[in-house]
Amino acid sequence: MGRHTTVLQVFVASPSDLKDERLALESVAKELNQTLSESTGGYLELLKWETHAVPGFGSDPQAVINEQIGDQYDIFIGMFSTKYGSATPRTGSGTVEEFERAYDRFKKNPDQLRIMFYFKDAEVKPSEIDLDQYRKVKEFKQKVGTEAVYASFTTTEEFVKLARLHLSRQLLDWTAKKWGSQITTVAGPNSASEPEQISLEDNEEEELGLLDLAEIGSERMDSATASLGRIEEAIADVGRKTEENTPKFTAAVQQQDIAKQKQVLIIVAGALEEFASRLESETPLLSNSYSAAIDAISKSATMLEADFKMDDKTQIQNTRDQLQQLLDGIVASRQSMLDMEETVSALPRLTGVFNKAKRRAAESLADLNRVLSSAYNLTVEALEELKRILDEPGTPVARLVPVVAHTKKKRVAGLNRGAISTSEDFDEPLPDEFWLGQE
Repeated sequence: MGRHTTVLQVFVASPSDLKDERLALESVAKELNQTLSESTGGYLELLKWETHAVPGFGSDPQAVINEQIGDQYDIFIGMFSTKYGSATPRTGSGTVEEFERAYDRFKKNPDQLRIMFYFKDAEVKPSEIDLDQYRKVKEFKQKVGTEAVYASFTTTEEFVKLARLHLSRQLLDWTAKKWGSQITTVAGPNSASEPEQISLEDNEEEELGLLDLAEIGSERMDSATASLGRIEEAIADVGRKTEENTPKFTAAVQQQDIAKQKQVLIIVAGALEEFASRLESETPLLSNSYSAAIDAISKSATMLEADFKMDDKTQIQNTRDQLQQLLDGIVASRQSMLDMEETVSALPRLTGVFNKAKRRAAESLADLNRVLSSAYNLTVEALEELKRILDEPGTPVARLVPVVAHTKKKRVAGLNRGAISTSEDFDEPLPDEFWLGQE
């Protein structure tokens, strides 16, 4: 026997360089429909120009899309990366025009719809992007930041987790009648005023239950914590080996013993190579464990609120405490990583073997930095959700650590003593023959 749900339309606006994220939203909507539609009575339907617009004529292409998509959706999701998009006769790009139409509706009636905007902060090479387009994105981001709170992400996987958390919150808030009292979904076939009703069969795909998710979340958080510990140990080891060999290298420089200098550098290069190997092994493990943990926690939190009475919040309080401890570990590991990153970048380029090891260590640290930054952002979002469920407004969820304002390593004088020589008459005037081109 089927059941009826109300369609909430989600309009997705972005330039063409976010195809992966647009596609990923389909799986997010499908998952939330499977887990929340029965308890909330809402069903998410994505509206995208590539699926809901058909060939047509108008004053310009964007005007055709505007007419066919309409303005009666319930949630607006906007995204930018490095591409701003093509200008329309009315504004700087199609995405901006779509956002402004949604924002005009919101200002007239904030209860009518919800707007969420995301910016992708992935590393890019200037040679691979249109710098003028990127500048316009930055300007738009700055403008939006003065009027709203937006979310940033670095990978598609991170975006999926953020979108899942945010859309589930919007759906639960809609169910609690915190917005959407004048909801305007597509009209059904039998009435011009009734919202569209769809039928979902009872034999939906089987999904994990609350206890399954709790077990997965706990196991993966333990795994992530262990991985963080091993990364901290690797950073400490390479730091110790570098410090142990610094006096040896300094002595070799003072003695002008190039062979000895190279011997010491080979030892340090080996330590850097070993360090890079350990990071290259641990960083994917940390990323995968953390990703699975956040997935399980966000799904279990949504399920707890939607399907269970919240009289006893002990389980979710324990999850919050465990997640907070993990966040503290991320903050500490990231500070250690930043210190080591500065140490490695300050090392001079002395031999081919040493330079290769230095570059590999720097690349491994950069990968770790991206994973830790993503983990930090996702944890803050998940903790905010748990805090909201526990009714703990204003509870601090993290300690912010400056990225660049950290203690600088003390420079060691004399490392290159004897490596450069200058003639005694270096400051004497050049002869006239030089200037006359006679020698």
